[in-house]
Amino acid sequence: MNWKSGAIAAALMLAVAPGCSGSDDSANNGTNNDTTNNANNGKGDTPDVERLEACELRQADILQTGKPRFLEDFVRWPCGDVEGVNTNGRDDRGQEYCEYFAVVQVPDEFGENLEERGQIFGIPGDTPLAPELNDDQLFLLEDMADDVVGSCVFTSWHKDIPGPVPACDSGTCPDVLGNEITEEFFRMRIGFNSNAAASDLVQQCLRRVESTNYGESLGFENEFIRGCMLVADIFGTEWRASDPQICAAAMRLGECGCGVAGAPDADLGFAMVPPLSAQREQAGEDAVTFRGFELGTWDNPEGLPTGCSYVDIGVEDSGEPSKTMVTCDITGNDLIQNAADPKGFCRAKYGDDVVLHVPVPARALECNPPAEGIFSHTCEAQPWVVNASPPADEPIECCRVCTIGKACGDTCIDASESCTAEPGCACDG
Repeated sequence: MNWKSGAIAAALMLAVAPGCSGSDDSANNGTNNDTTNNANNGKGDTPDVERLEACELRQADILQTGKPRFLEDFVRWPCGDVEGVNTNGRDDRGQEYCEYFAVVQVPDEFGENLEERGQIFGIPGDTPLAPELNDDQLFLLEDMADDVVGSCVFTSWHKDIPGPVPACDSGTCPDVLGNEITEEFFRMRIGFNSNAAASDLVQQCLRRVESTNYGESLGFENEFIRGCMLVADIFGTEWRASDPQICAAAMRLGECGCGVAGAPDADLGFAMVPPLSAQREQAGEDAVTFRGFELGTWDNPEGLPTGCSYVDIGVEDSGEPSKTMVTCDITGNDLIQNAADPKGFCRAKYGDDVVLHVPVPARALECNPPAEGIFSHTCEAQPWVVNASPPADEPIECCRVCTIGKACGDTCIDASESCTAEPGCACDG
């Protein structure tokens, strides 16, 4: 069993578990309305644009990258922040259920050797933004221009999921350049980067649609814009990459009457983001089956960009290895060129290609669009694969009709395979 099938199987068990019909985790552990380190409280350095403009910017991001965000088995987005999240006055980077920082083996003050234990840079309030390097230290780094002298750390370990990580059970915790992986630095810190906030987001978007309480978003035909405006109405987080995408997928599941096949009372939100309380109800008092969203890259949910590797923090109580922490190389030359802000280097070099994946239990879902549903007429085979494209002036002409298997981009694939191509001209027959 691979990590994806194992994680989804565990999530589906949570979705149908007795007593798992709701969660109060968000009341105790923070939600998307939480202002703890929240850039939305008017004090942070984040995009300051009107709601619809923000949604159109996020739509443009999706369409221009050539990297599909909505797939049969995943909703996904990059770890790096959207344009406009910066350090002007305060470091608000790390808004996408993923936080990042740099760990660097700084040369000693005489420029003779690298320190054994790496120094951490870029955690607001606790570590410096950047090292202060003298000429001797810079000379040594020049001699080590191509050598790895540090790591960018990307973590999706939810703020409200407790430690220690499973690998610490042996008595010694794993480390990154001599820094033990503990809650202090390696678990996310921003209030809305939490399990409760993510679970609450899915639940709220589903419930709004089920009650047809769309608010301002009702007037938009485009699926992504409608979902983005819905999250704007609920949480005011339309400027992020993550929240509009999660909400749009959840909205489409609700609009099209999707649920877990054979389990009409199952909580679909739990299957996507299982709350901590549900994890423990199913797997044990101290269990953690879902530490955070899995990290991968665009062409492989279980792979990473060149220069990056997973940190082995152990096997979760789901039985699957955690893929919530990644390190990527910083060379001597990288540090010289980016000494004023190594965290910024991490974002620029790797942030667009370290990708968070929210699993969708596609093979366990069945959709029955309600007869009187406002958008039931738009429901296709996989409505959670949200269409972000503006309406075409003319109908798409099918270049291939798939009577066996299913359409994927410009070709047909086996019905059991996952489609990772952008929408194309192939049609289901």
